[in-house]
Amino acid sequence: MRYNDIIYSWDVLNEVIDVEKGDEKGFRLSKWYNICTEDVYEFALRQMRQASPSARLFFNDYNNESGPKMEASIKYLSKLLDAGVPVDGVGIQAHWYYNFPDEKIIRDAIEKYSALGLDIEFTEVDISVYGWSEARDKKDFFLTRPEDRIIKQAKIYTDLFTIASEYPAVKNITTWGVSDYHTWLDNFPVNNRKNWPLLFDENNKEKAVVAQLINAGNSK
Repeated sequence: MRYNDIIYSWDVLNEVIDVEKGDEKGFRLSKWYNICTEDVYEFALRQMRQASPSARLFFNDYNNESGPKMEASIKYLSKLLDAGVPVDGVGIQAHWYYNFPDEKIIRDAIEKYSALGLDIEFTEVDISVYGWSEARDKKDFFLTRPEDRIIKQAKIYTDLFTIASEYPAVKNITTWGVSDYHTWLDNFPVNNRKNWPLLFDENNKEKAVVAQLINAGNSK
């Protein structure tokens, strides 16, 4: 298979769980699922193991760090593992907010997924300066960067990196972009509303949190 010598992991299953709009089993009603049922997911994982035997195979999703979606994900992953289906890790997309999640939620997610024997990666990480309900409010915009929330955002980042370093099961943290110059959150869920969710600012300069993370890493 092309790139087998350089690709260390594949997101084989991405966003297949939907406990709000899915079916009674909690699966997203995608075209693949509607036509092939959940059998297509097992098939995909087994085929990928044959095609790329040395790569780590991941189940990746958002909002799977807590609540019903985490429980549905754990239930399904347990089912796959019990059936001998090759799945090596879970990706937590971590599209989070300046005030969510707290340390307990992060630790609980790591501990529950790692108890299954799975690797964990925090993927697509960004920390919005808006809260959950504010994120969908089309009326109120920050016209300039809210420094008080940047400080709180830094705490979420610092908590994530610090906590992750304590658990061998956590293998990687990847941000969903590099700088605040342009991010997908500038146009989602509200078009043309500036967000500042990443570790580098609009001028591609590091935020204060970067030095905090480096110092924390050097102290380990």
